[in-house]
Amino acid sequence: MRKIVSFATDQNFINKALQHADRESHAVYLNPNSYPYPHKAFLSVLAFGMWKELNVDTNPTFESLKLFLNEHKDWTFGYFSYDLKNELEKLNSKNTDSLNFPVLSFFIPKHILFFSEHFTEIHSL
Repeated sequence: MRKIVSFATDQNFINKALQHADRESHAVYLNPNSYPYPHKAFLSVLAFGMWKELNVDTNPTFESLKLFLNEHKDWTFGYFSYDLKNELEKLNSKNTDSLNFPVLSFFIPKHILFFSEHFTEIHSL
């Protein structure tokens, strides 16, 4: 169960939070960049610190993710790599993969911060 704390804040706090998250092995920052979304912009989100992790390189990729999400039922951040297309279609890349990233990688963060210019809400395990 996540503990939640809310408080007034400023840009200085947000900058310090980003610097702190930069020291973690896993961090995601989502920022609406003041874009005029037609249905209201989302809050900025900073998720960091890895509690649980899923890295998949082989089939069944989506089944592994589904099991992970069903088991943990918590905020989950991550990515699908370009090479996942090979699982979805009859395609095969011959390009050199010097990065060796997993086909799919997701994590459940220890801390999630939701903030705007004037307030922050922290959800922590």
